[in-house]
Amino acid sequence: FAYFFPSYISREGCMDKDGNSDVVKALLEILMERDMVKQGGDAGSLLKRVAQMPITPEEAILRVRSTFFPTVMLNERLRQIDSSPRIFDDVYVGTLIDVGGGVEFKATSDIPIREYDEGIQDKGALEIYTMPPSGDIPNNRYCIGVDPVDNDKAESVSLMSVIVFDLFNDEIAAEYTGRQQMAEDGYEIVRLLSIFYNAQVMYESNRKLMYGYFSKMKCLWRLADCPEWLRQRGLVKYSMFGSSIKGVSVNAALISTGIDLINDWLKKTVPVEVMEENGEMHIEEIPQLYHIRNRALLQELVSYAPEKNTDRVSALFQVMFYREHFNILYGGAANASDVVESDSDDDFFDKDWNRHLERFGRQYNSSLEQ
Repeated sequence: FAYFFPSYISREGCMDKDGNSDVVKALLEILMERDMVKQGGDAGSLLKRVAQMPITPEEAILRVRSTFFPTVMLNERLRQIDSSPRIFDDVYVGTLIDVGGGVEFKATSDIPIREYDEGIQDKGALEIYTMPPSGDIPNNRYCIGVDPVDNDKAESVSLMSVIVFDLFNDEIAAEYTGRQQMAEDGYEIVRLLSIFYNAQVMYESNRKLMYGYFSKMKCLWRLADCPEWLRQRGLVKYSMFGSSIKGVSVNAALISTGIDLINDWLKKTVPVEVMEENGEMHIEEIPQLYHIRNRALLQELVSYAPEKNTDRVSALFQVMFYREHFNILYGGAANASDVVESDSDDDFFDKDWNRHLERFGRQYNSSLEQ
């Protein structure tokens, strides 16, 4: 039996002469203090402040030393999602179908897995937060991170997780997490997504069977090569032959690197328009994590530990490895002109190239407006 005593009770300066607590005043002071610490950008300091002066029992038992990601802000984002009943109204839920070489989305009544539970075994459903733009999609706009499985459902309890990432907007575009009856059914979802988004697939190459499936389907070129920056830093063992050239084989050093990359992305601020009480708009810088709508991913990030089975975080590691490769190539701020460059000295070729580049730029700007 336990009794929780919140920090807004008997707070100094927030009690009358009879010892009665002014709860509203105390809560406002506590939340203002938290906001000041948050503005400082130190997630560790914010976590300590919350654990020392908790408002809820959940906050009182936060793990301060073994937290890998900004737990307080992630929990705040989870509360925002759970208090917004219409937040998933514009999310497409369904599957992809192959139609004569092309790929189309088909809505279904399948239910996506939006709760993190290591014991869940369900086929799940594809969730699309932003559809790819119509027309030609730039080769380097999207990437896909995959935590694959090597066994059929009857032989394993792990889920397969697939995250589609928009490198231009630096946000998650789609997710599939679930377990198909046959492992190859899951690989087919990845293949169709790579066509639908014209994306490169970075996957955990410790699992070998996905390479074989893409080879059988003559789609090996859709699998991304192991990033050069990982090889240069000696973080991976690399071979120029066979399946070793594709994907990333995860080890302890890479997990540590992946944690740092995810933290950098979560805390990266993005400008958003905010309406004031007088109706005027102003720009605020908001951490990227407050734009995430992958509820179960947020839960995995909160409870993450290397020994846990966190499939979505593993898929996000692969995304971050490719994102870092992309940022090194294009300086982290790619647009149509950055992604496509001409190195030709041929006047005739340059004339034709520039014509196509102008068309590409118009299509990209049009897709952003949409």
